[in-house]
Amino acid sequence: VAVLQEKLSRARDALLRAPRESLAALLELLFAHPELQTVIEEDILAALTASCRELEALRGAEGGLQAALYLYSGVAKVLPRSAAVASAQGALLHRLGRHKEALERLQWALALDPGHAPAEEALDSLRSFAAERWHFRMLNDRLRNQCYATAIQNAVASLAGASDGGTASGQEVRALDIGSGTGILSIMAARAGATKVWGCEMNSLLADLSRQIVDQHGLGDRVTVLHGHSTDLRVPRDLPERVDLVVTELVDSGLVGEHILSVLRHARDELLRPGGLTVPYGAVLHAMPLAAPELRGRQRLVLDTAGRLHGLATGGLVVRVDEPYTCECLSHFPHTPMAAPVRVLEVAFRDSLSSKPLAATVPLQPTACGVVDAVAVWFDLVLEPPGADGTFNPRTTFSTRPARGGNGWDQGLYHLVDVQSTPPELSPGSPATLRCELCEDRIQFSIDASHGERRPSPAAQVRVGEMDLALMNDVGRHCAFLS
Repeated sequence: VAVLQEKLSRARDALLRAPRESLAALLELLFAHPELQTVIEEDILAALTASCRELEALRGAEGGLQAALYLYSGVAKVLPRSAAVASAQGALLHRLGRHKEALERLQWALALDPGHAPAEEALDSLRSFAAERWHFRMLNDRLRNQCYATAIQNAVASLAGASDGGTASGQEVRALDIGSGTGILSIMAARAGATKVWGCEMNSLLADLSRQIVDQHGLGDRVTVLHGHSTDLRVPRDLPERVDLVVTELVDSGLVGEHILSVLRHARDELLRPGGLTVPYGAVLHAMPLAAPELRGRQRLVLDTAGRLHGLATGGLVVRVDEPYTCECLSHFPHTPMAAPVRVLEVAFRDSLSSKPLAATVPLQPTACGVVDAVAVWFDLVLEPPGADGTFNPRTTFSTRPARGGNGWDQGLYHLVDVQSTPPELSPGSPATLRCELCEDRIQFSIDASHGERRPSPAAQVRVGEMDLALMNDVGRHCAFLS
């Protein structure tokens, strides 16, 4: 007993300075004396957690997580009925993107201990990732669904050689749905007459769900759901041949935040046959400068009239948010429009797949006096090319503008990229311009309202996270600490 106590004491003492050595010593004790499990299980879990943190710090996020998973797998074999080990292993698998395995481990943890709080919390996080709330908003956006169904029907009919726009019955049509989600666009393509459809979804849980939905619609023989990134797909390894049609809705409230341009570039070069079609065709971008005090403190330091932050000099340092935009529903978000909305860019996705920037500068018509905090963005998603008269088909075009009935979209609030120490100010009757630049899945806005005056550049500029900025600007918090 004295020898065992000494070994256990040494293993516990090593926890802080050498957690992996501590873990090895504890597991060695458990192998030799299984009856000690209830005594040292908590010590093993503490050493395991500390070891994983050490590995992540030493090897970086990805390498450290993989090494940590190896440790968890080993400990799970030694403690197969530990809810704590199964729960932590499931959470780690979720971080690594192995969602199906994560689900199995978390369910096993709850089977061992139905009230295990960490497993319940991790499972809630996993379920939220599998079906985020915006999925339901999109699925319930009837105008969006009708436009996509019509555009896909027309595309399949055109590729099959049908002249009446009805269900295709001529040449075979193969389609690829990128970011297939629940499978709704894949099902639309199959119902439109596509002979074979592949859906590609990176979320393994959502891919499994979409397979069930496809089977429930009786289309399992024509629709195959692949798990992974479309940019990893290759012909003939993953697809037997190039497809005739690519459909996708890899657009977010900021239009390009889900990397639609780079994804379609890969699809054009590797997966789509020459002469094939893409749905959507492009987008028309609209913008409106606005003032929003609630947003102001989350995107830059808010200084007093003396240029100080709660009485502290900043030395000309400019601190700005590092995210290019945030998403809000303008119908419910407090704001003041500072200028009339303007049409800034028309983007044809197939023609915008080079690294060359697409830019435009448009005049603004200010409608209020004050500081501009952000540029609100919405767009018309154009699913088909324009007709002979240059206009878009209203049956296959829908808008994400604020207050559209049944709109499932928020609007993107883009932070301005100019590096001046003070944000631009607008006033009615004073000239101003808005510049928009699109390059490599990134949109940037800047406003020129200087009237020819040169404003001083900051001494230095730092970009930080939105929550960090909010804390820096929280005067009440600062006062509490000072008190």
